[in-house]
Amino acid sequence: MTNGTVPLKHTEKFTGAKNGMSMFFAYFGEVEEVGMDGATIEAVCRAGPIPYMDVLVRQVNPRLSYRLTQFRSSAAESCREEIVLG
Repeated sequence: MTNGTVPLKHTEKFTGAKNGMSMFFAYFGEVEEVGMDGATIEAVCRAGPIPYMDVLVRQVNPRLSYRLTQFRSSAAESCREEIVLG
């Protein structure tokens, strides 16, 4: 933990997804194959799952916040998300 920030490392145990993919878009490649572009996938993630997780962690501790620091650019990459205290 550095400066009240805990980076989340995506693992199969944490996400329920294979290959360490993001907990929300484990099927990035599949939705991309059916025509959804990366920018739309990111917009959906930022509008839904990220605010949901922020509300969830604030219920645990009002001083916590959840944020997406980097959205992955391909199915082979992972998003970077963090829980911040402060």
